[in-house]
Amino acid sequence: MEDGLWKLRESLQEALDQIASSRSSLEIRSKAFDTIERHLASALSKQDDNETLDHFLALQYTFECNVPARLLSWITTAAQQLDTFAKGLTTGSDSQPPESHKLELFILTDQITQALSLIQGISLCHTASKDSLGRKYALEVLVDLLMASRHLPTVPNGSDRDPARKLRSSAPPLTSIVLDTLLCILVDSSTALRAFETANGPQAVVRILKRAGTPREVRMKCLEFLYFYLLDETNPTTSTEDPEPEPAPTPPQLPTAPATPIRPTKSFFRSILAVGIRKFNIIILIDVIECLVVNRCELGLLIP
Repeated sequence: MEDGLWKLRESLQEALDQIASSRSSLEIRSKAFDTIERHLASALSKQDDNETLDHFLALQYTFECNVPARLLSWITTAAQQLDTFAKGLTTGSDSQPPESHKLELFILTDQITQALSLIQGISLCHTASKDSLGRKYALEVLVDLLMASRHLPTVPNGSDRDPARKLRSSAPPLTSIVLDTLLCILVDSSTALRAFETANGPQAVVRILKRAGTPREVRMKCLEFLYFYLLDETNPTTSTEDPEPEPAPTPPQLPTAPATPIRPTKSFFRSILAVGIRKFNIIILIDVIECLVVNRCELGLLIP
């Protein structure tokens, strides 16, 4: 048992050191990410062997092997590099950046995606790491990455014959992955939501949603995120009385008309206003409502 824990500790620490080191090449860093992914997948896939998962989670309480904490410091630097590379590719200068810079940008994006996937997985199975990620510092890092990702150029599907480029073009945009990571951290945590507001997170999401060049997939993800954010956080009161018996299930009715968007009730908008006023300042709330109205077709709602 101790031998397995020691080997896992050495492997995790070595991989995290390679990611954090400024002297690591892109290839070495990618292999380090693959190593951590294998360890996490192995720990979560062996349902009949709790020892591997226990070892992995136990190491998350140590400074040198806590994956989210170690990756956040690297993401801080990577986000700055990403912003520099992306702005260099999207500027309207006559001189085209060399292919090596484009390749480096794509590899860096893939590595950030791997880091965010690891953070998502660990935050959902390790409560202490999720609580740490819900602090202001961690959320500021992710919000900065969210803003940097909006400058990434989009690759149209089928625009390149290179299989690797086609694979990257079919992958979700980095902005969507950052929003998914934020959802994993903010869910069921009012404390993290308050820290997210302090880090100006809602304003960042609204800015991306209102940006003219934002792809449709990213706009949908922003709307999904804002819908989650505007949900009421108050827990329903539990009754001490005996619960009423559930009614017998009714057989499903065959549809007689094609599915059409439904008109939201007034209570829907009242709940958004009530919750939104508590969370936003009035200017940001107006921006959110404007985004919901402008993108009503994306939501499938008939908003007058």
